[in-house]
Amino acid sequence: MAFSPGMGVPGDTGQSTRVFISHGEADCTLPIGLARDTLAPVLKGAGFDLTFVAFQGGHELPDDVLAKALDLWLGPG
Repeated sequence: MAFSPGMGVPGDTGQSTRVFISHGEADCTLPIGLARDTLAPVLKGAGFDLTFVAFQGGHELPDDVLAKALDLWLGPG
């Protein structure tokens, strides 16, 4: 899970690994383009099972986005 990431380097896990990324469209700390336009395509190209959630807001973690991330990690409760 990565919330408003700015960068990352995918490694070879040898398996399909799930990745969750969320990012605020109005993030002034780390612009959404870093995650959406740079990191996400690299992860997808490396074979990661990527879920990308963009939301209205800034450098924050809304409750509904956190719930989506936890559902992906733990499974729906």
